[in-house]
Amino acid sequence: MTAPADKPAVPGDPAATLTGMLGARCARTWLVAATPAEAAAALGVPCAPVVSCALDAPGLPAFSVRDLRAERAARPRGVLLGCDVSATGSYLCPAAMRGADVVVDDLSSLGLGPDAAPSPAAAPICALSLSRDALRDAAAVSAAGRLAASRPMAPAAVRALSAALPGFPERCRRRADAASAMASYLACHPDVAATAYPGLKGDPAHGTAERILENGFGFSVAFVPASSPAAVLAGADALEPAARRPAAAAPDAPPPTPAALAPLPSARAAPQALLLTVGDADPLALVMWLERLLDPFGEF
Repeated sequence: MTAPADKPAVPGDPAATLTGMLGARCARTWLVAATPAEAAAALGVPCAPVVSCALDAPGLPAFSVRDLRAERAARPRGVLLGCDVSATGSYLCPAAMRGADVVVDDLSSLGLGPDAAPSPAAAPICALSLSRDALRDAAAVSAAGRLAASRPMAPAAVRALSAALPGFPERCRRRADAASAMASYLACHPDVAATAYPGLKGDPAHGTAERILENGFGFSVAFVPASSPAAVLAGADALEPAARRPAAAAPDAPPPTPAALAPLPSARAAPQALLLTVGDADPLALVMWLERLLDPFGEF
């Protein structure tokens, strides 16, 4: 499925909706049953994440936000600028308006439900968008068309995506607001040694995030528990409260996204920092769940 930006959005046309989210500079979007890496490889354009998190030299978590405007100004003429907005989605990162020409977005996080595909692992769902400048590149347009023809989304997945997208901006805003609240909570917690989140004013990535992102700073917060990160992670695996798994959605709504807690990739065997990805759960319930993990004896 594909939709150009200059064609009025048709109700139930998810490609047109996603094209609109990326801004007026976005010209066309294809929906493909491929991963973002596969979509980028098909066009031969590197698409590194706009927002990413990793451990820095001292072993503390640090977010990185690409300055797409600066990259566009510095790129050689005729070279397409690609990026992956899967960590935030196009609503929080209208990458085409910031200078990107090729934008890939993993849509599996929208919670399309079991009817979207027989096996989520075997049927990835990705949006591949080109800017108006990229649409003049015949090779890029041809490659995108070939990928869409060879890896089309299943009709059930298209229907599920169409049902999920109308409420997507509001869900993104709520999740980003909740992540911001979690970051502020963790940053002042006595049992947390370090916190990283682009929305925190003291975060090194905050300035760039303000220029590149909008409607929020993402859904993930990285932190280092003062106690053993492995112990906190083990407690999270053993404790499955309603905070992590919000109430079931209405029959015609997409399934809610649960919160997730995972270790940041590290060269060491034991985790050094944790990454909390906020879902659709009530923020207060999530705070109570985190408090039980960080302060199990109720001393704080």
